[in-house]
Amino acid sequence: MKLYNLLLEVLDDKVFKQKLDTMPGKDQDELVDLVNGLNEEEKKQFRSLLNKYSSPSQLKSPSGDLELKIEKLAPKGKNIGPGEILFHLQLKDSTMVGDTTHDLVVGGEVYEVKKVGKKGGPLRPGKKGKITKFEFAGKMFEMVSYLDKVTALLPKIKDDLQDISPELLSALESYNNVITSKFTPKQAILQGELSNKVRQYIVNTINTIKKEIEKNTDDEFTTVKFGGVGVSTKNKGIGPVKVDKLDGDSITLDFVGGDVLKILEVLNEFPYAKEGDFAGDIIDASKEALSDFPSLIIYSTTANRLVTIPKENVVEDVVLDSISQGDIRFKVSPKIWK
Repeated sequence: MKLYNLLLEVLDDKVFKQKLDTMPGKDQDELVDLVNGLNEEEKKQFRSLLNKYSSPSQLKSPSGDLELKIEKLAPKGKNIGPGEILFHLQLKDSTMVGDTTHDLVVGGEVYEVKKVGKKGGPLRPGKKGKITKFEFAGKMFEMVSYLDKVTALLPKIKDDLQDISPELLSALESYNNVITSKFTPKQAILQGELSNKVRQYIVNTINTIKKEIEKNTDDEFTTVKFGGVGVSTKNKGIGPVKVDKLDGDSITLDFVGGDVLKILEVLNEFPYAKEGDFAGDIIDASKEALSDFPSLIIYSTTANRLVTIPKENVVEDVVLDSISQGDIRFKVSPKIWK
């Protein structure tokens, strides 16, 4: 490469050649083009960047015009993201080749580079974070199916359900109608958009259903057929008879409409209604996704922050942020993002 050789001659730098040789060829071209356009003063600054740090823990968030120019190098259509080329240049014993899954290998240690905003997220784990890989996703979509059946009956049984469980009625109506900033909870589940607000809303709905199932399980009701002369027969559910409702030979009955019984029966099979922990399952899934991460270099140019997280600390120091477009996304734990 004529331009490549000319540039090395101008820079007169063996270190730069070593850096280029440990980069994929097409990414070398991007860097050579950038350096070739620098003026003499900028080329001096560029030389001072090479092998500036002996360890990733010494890195600082990119600053200054030249560093920010290099930091932005992220060739379209390739697997190179922002910051990777700059940190490769700055770190001793660094290579961008030899490991096709991650970004940098420094002293034999694999690092993934992530650029984030002011708040330390979101970090996207790629295929490792697809929610369809995890059991909770199947239960979540099943939950939508059950709630569709239940909420379809609400107009018919609103009065009866108000009598037996106003809290359950409120939760189901809210599930059908509450609007978040972008989606109803139902739409959020179907589209894989679960912000903290939506997740907490779903948890609250599940907890309300759990409580009502405990109070009104289907085996606590008996269905009885009532009728008479000139009166069409009708099935009615009778609530459990308690001792304090016995009065001599008479019994006070709690009537529950058949549709209400149907709702309770459906909810009895509701995922997470009797066992399981929806919020806990999502946390477990996020930890499982994080367990495959290498060591991390995470930086923010807007907040002027950079942290390095060893592989063994990733599960502890990176936490769940949200679920978006069917992917689990993460953020740096506030305790280390200072």
